[in-house]
Amino acid sequence: MIKIDENKCIGCGSCASECLPTAIIMKDKKPVVRDRICMKCSHCVSVCPVDAVEMTDHNKVEVVEYDKATFDIDPVNMLNTIKFRRSIRHFKDKKVEKEKLDNILEAGRYTPTASNKQATRYIVLDKELEEIKVMAMKGLHNLAVNHGDEEPLKSSSVYKKKFEQMYDDYDENGVDMLFYNAPMAILVVVNESQSGMFARVDGALAASNMELMAHTLGLGMCHVGFFLRAVDYVPELQEKLGLKKGEAIATTVILGYPDVKYRRGANRKAINVTMK
Repeated sequence: MIKIDENKCIGCGSCASECLPTAIIMKDKKPVVRDRICMKCSHCVSVCPVDAVEMTDHNKVEVVEYDKATFDIDPVNMLNTIKFRRSIRHFKDKKVEKEKLDNILEAGRYTPTASNKQATRYIVLDKELEEIKVMAMKGLHNLAVNHGDEEPLKSSSVYKKKFEQMYDDYDENGVDMLFYNAPMAILVVVNESQSGMFARVDGALAASNMELMAHTLGLGMCHVGFFLRAVDYVPELQEKLGLKKGEAIATTVILGYPDVKYRRGANRKAINVTMK
């Protein structure tokens, strides 16, 4: 899957030195592609100074040249963006444009994954958002009422009461304490059978990048942990979402235009760092 253009190659060895699984080695001052595991990370493509390397099963058009003016971000602005990010729970009654959604998902797609497995996928709740939201609320309500004296609710009376009330409040008064009336939700789905113990880390990293991208687009997100609990304990919800064997939802984020204006950042605890 690695192709090296001998007419362009200058034999600098950059591709070989960057190749972790040594799918490329130097022989007689020329790079040689070996018949062994390739992680498909494309580092060999990115590092070549003369554009002589190509991943034959990748879309070459997608690979863009580095440009300082459009690639580099001012570090002060970057840190302030991270500091100013808020979890949004008040949304305007306004749809998220497809172009903006595509950019957010693209930020997730380009997030690093363990061993470059790229096993993360996304379920966007849009047209079926209402149906799935009600299913989740009903499921949590039934969990609290019928299994409230068992784990996982036995040790948390607060959650038990919350789950009991959530569906009734929504059904009777339209108070949405699950998705907060957000117009859209994104489920970050990971494959634990492929990525193992790192799968949920892959999903969390993707969600973080997506949230920062959403912020730059004037949109807001919030992670919804209660929905994960619903999926874990409501088989009908798993089936409705089309989750496959070995898959799990790493996180769920709601998305929309904030109906609140923040004028300053927030405090955080002093950092706890140990240097050895």
